[in-house]
Amino acid sequence: MWISIVTLGIISLVQLLVVVRTGSSLLLLGVVANVVLLIGLMLGHKWAYILTLVVSLLGVGGAFTRSMGQGVVVLIGNGLVVIPMIVSTSFFFGAARETDPE
Repeated sequence: MWISIVTLGIISLVQLLVVVRTGSSLLLLGVVANVVLLIGLMLGHKWAYILTLVVSLLGVGGAFTRSMGQGVVVLIGNGLVVIPMIVSTSFFFGAARETDPE
């Protein structure tokens, strides 16, 4: 799970540097969303898990609209966030299973 958190933090930092350089308000909104997801993931919130998966799927769709190099970077970044997160699914949904009487 720490790989997902560190990767999302690095992605957010790089995006923030691009925002400072370009002044893109849309990208700033993405940075804020990433930070909210990052905090939610660190706290183990289910909503953050689900929203991160949805946002990553949108990122994969957006990767195909960019140049080949940028698309590959987006896909690698999404993979480094999503794959460890999926492996750590029990971190988000394990407590519900433990309290389940069955």
